[in-house]
Amino acid sequence: MHTLYSLGYAGWSAEQVRLVAEERSALVLDLRLTPQSRKPGFSKRTLERYLGERYVHVRALGNVNYRTGGPIVLRDAGQGLAILSQHLRHRAVILLCGCADLHACHRKTVADLAAGRFGAEVVHLAPSSSGATT
Repeated sequence: MHTLYSLGYAGWSAEQVRLVAEERSALVLDLRLTPQSRKPGFSKRTLERYLGERYVHVRALGNVNYRTGGPIVLRDAGQGLAILSQHLRHRAVILLCGCADLHACHRKTVADLAAGRFGAEVVHLAPSSSGATT
């Protein structure tokens, strides 16, 4: 398994995300239920154009309660984790969501599940650093 990264794009530019993905030879796996954003550069179509083959949207890993603020419930964790596992076998993956707060975001849930189920090493990235945060 390759490294699994986590990134909340709230403090990032699309260019920074692209550079981080290139530096780590990573796939950007968008796990938003609805991949739209008010922040320029982070809608699905824009990311597809900008990142090309480095971008994949996996709706199954989206949080069905993201609009209501209810508890984190993944749309289809089994299906989504199977897709994630396939990608991690071939390259590093960056879990992408818009949340600034890792601990309130479903990407931490997904990362924790991946670590537990298939032993993925997880590194959470922060925009103000070149590396990981805890």
